[in-house]
Amino acid sequence: MKRLEGKTGAEAQLEALRAAELEGTIKAYDSGFAQDRNHFYSGLNALSLLRIRIDLARAQMSEWSGNFDSDEQATAALDAAETSARRLAAGAELAIEARQLAFARQKTPNAEEKLWTDISAADLVFLASTRPKAVTQKYRQALSDAPSFAVDSVRDQIKIFEQLGLRVPFVTEALSVLGPGETVVTAARKKGRVVLFTGHMVDAVNRPTRRFPRTAAAEAEARRLIREALVKEREHDDELTGIAGGACGSDILFHEVCKEFEIPTKLFLAVKKDQFVVESVKHGGPEWVERFNQLCNRVPPRELGDSTLLPMWLRGKKDYSIWQRNNLWMLFNALALDLPLTLVALWDQGPADGPGGTSDLVAQVDARGQKVERLPAETLKQFATD
Repeated sequence: MKRLEGKTGAEAQLEALRAAELEGTIKAYDSGFAQDRNHFYSGLNALSLLRIRIDLARAQMSEWSGNFDSDEQATAALDAAETSARRLAAGAELAIEARQLAFARQKTPNAEEKLWTDISAADLVFLASTRPKAVTQKYRQALSDAPSFAVDSVRDQIKIFEQLGLRVPFVTEALSVLGPGETVVTAARKKGRVVLFTGHMVDAVNRPTRRFPRTAAAEAEARRLIREALVKEREHDDELTGIAGGACGSDILFHEVCKEFEIPTKLFLAVKKDQFVVESVKHGGPEWVERFNQLCNRVPPRELGDSTLLPMWLRGKKDYSIWQRNNLWMLFNALALDLPLTLVALWDQGPADGPGGTSDLVAQVDARGQKVERLPAETLKQFATD
């Protein structure tokens, strides 16, 4: 959307239609959906971008036709795109219905997963229905008890169509439920800063070398380092937002210190809460499990996947796991807030125990030219009892 800033109407339409990456992104999402027909998110993303491309082409037909040898070829390409859109819509509808039926059979379905499935059903109506009024009812049902960040996320997607002047009757109906949101003044920078956090977990009992000792003194030192880092970031921006995982040790400490400073945080888990406890909390001991549960009660977590298995279309990717994917997920969510970003990393600069650890997120943030503040986790070793 950067290339569309400050542009509306025909100017925005032409800029979007000329975007070289649009077709490639559609193909990538379409390919992902082809490999896993249950993963309706990829199908909806492909459909949304394809719908934008088709409607842009119809709105700017002379620009679209210029890519072909004849008007007949341009029209045929649009007809083929419409056929693809109908196929994607039908596939996504079946996948969403299957997931909703599964929820109906569960006594206590995952609330967040059900929320986003219901939102996806409403998104599908927005993209594929021929009746604008149907959009109002679907979004009203899906968002009746939704948290503000979910409403904001849906609104942001609808605003893209509004800026481009596409599906105007449907946009009007959707925004009648979502509301206009905050008025964005493009000349002024949004206030605030995102503090993305990563750090070491508490050492497992059988860990051969110490990194974050299981002692009160080591925990107190880690807390002190995190607290000082947040004080430093507040010198740049008073309004901070924290983003972190929920592993025992550094992650939970970060959320707790943010609570002391009245800094709101977002909690991201790579897998379902119960499995995350087994993977990344339980080895710290019962106290950390209790603190994790208290954190989840205070900050409802967002969960990336159902298990540590990658989606089918990613399983062939070399040297890639759910943990690297989780790091990118957190980073992209942080960047999407469109605020200055600082990664605070409680890291000893040593090699990771496995893929997707602290060093991986540091590398991802550094590669994108964002600010990294390293906290010297190597100092924690001196507080071991053995």
